[in-house]
Amino acid sequence: MRFMCYTIAFCGFLCATAALCGQLDQRQDVFMKHPFESFLQTFVPEVARKSRQLNKALWILETTGASDAADLKAELDAELRLLFNDEAIYQKLLAWERDKTLSDPILKRELNVLIRAFKQNQIPKALLEEIAQKEASLAMRYGSFRPQLDGRSVTENDIRDLLKTE
Repeated sequence: MRFMCYTIAFCGFLCATAALCGQLDQRQDVFMKHPFESFLQTFVPEVARKSRQLNKALWILETTGASDAADLKAELDAELRLLFNDEAIYQKLLAWERDKTLSDPILKRELNVLIRAFKQNQIPKALLEEIAQKEASLAMRYGSFRPQLDGRSVTENDIRDLLKTE
């Protein structure tokens, strides 16, 4: 769940600076684009699309508790994590971090955030998929949990009403 929060924050951060990247495109006769900027233009939309799909699947899972929604959430979560698992891209990001020609502080910050997102996902793919599956299973159990009171299943509203009267 923590990964998803970081990913959502990361996507928000990068999407918020997308307008800046658009401004840089318009001024490319003045500035030469750094390869990192080109990378961002392809990587950010892919992450944003996958994050949007994952968030919709998570909403369905948490509102229905359905096992199909859990499977979909696990699959999309694994796909998103695998975007950040590519060792070649991670090494390229580390090289760009050492590159002195990257001087824009916003791009440096985006690079720093990306490196940290990639670093935490540099584990075997099977483990990433297992983590995604377990998180989905926990979310399904959480979404479908109903407490027992006096031998019967009760809703959250039933408990609130009970607490108001006692």
